[in-house]
Amino acid sequence: MPKNTWSLLTPPNMGAIAIIQIVGDVQPVLCKLTNRSTWKHGNLYLVDIDGIDEVLAVQIDDRLAQVMPHGGVHILRKLTERFEELDVVEIDEPQFPEAGDSIEAQMLAVLAVADSPLAVELLLSQPAKLLGASCSQTDATRSQTLNHLITPPKVVLLGSPNTGKSTLMNALTKQDTSIVHDLPGATRDAVGARINCGGLVLDLFDLPGFRDSEDAIEQEAISIAKNIAKEAT
Repeated sequence: MPKNTWSLLTPPNMGAIAIIQIVGDVQPVLCKLTNRSTWKHGNLYLVDIDGIDEVLAVQIDDRLAQVMPHGGVHILRKLTERFEELDVVEIDEPQFPEAGDSIEAQMLAVLAVADSPLAVELLLSQPAKLLGASCSQTDATRSQTLNHLITPPKVVLLGSPNTGKSTLMNALTKQDTSIVHDLPGATRDAVGARINCGGLVLDLFDLPGFRDSEDAIEQEAISIAKNIAKEAT
């Protein structure tokens, strides 16, 4: 294991703020990374990182720190380069030294990338529920269903042309995501958007209306739409 590691705790490119966790001999890393020379455990500081970004940073203890920059692709790329210069190695699976056991560590790892707000309370309750418990078939089925709170299910709008699929899509996304027209076949391509539906995050797709058509382009679009529909969860 490298002396110092970093990992992204938030889903990539999904939020305005990212959370980066640093594990190892963290104080020297923080001092080199920022313009601040003194760090007190638990204090949150607003600091500048070499002109890359102004971030919030906290040293949690001797071995753990978190940095919270803006979540844009450009900033994360620059921070990745800066960590490489400091010999801080990126790891795919975050470490959670603060976890009391492996179950809590797994919960924290999943919590970091869960997309649906409804998943938060569920995940926080898991360590207490699972500690020393056996898994029944009912629990396994329920767990599979609740995985949709962690990974957004794919939902598709299917139907004949001019039945209101695109209108429904625009209503759910609260913007003009799909073209709406009286003429059938206005939707030629699958249009997708990620929406929050009462705390459950969905990947929603508006598909072309299924019909017989002599238009080769429309038929190809319908064929692609059928493949997308097969992947719906």
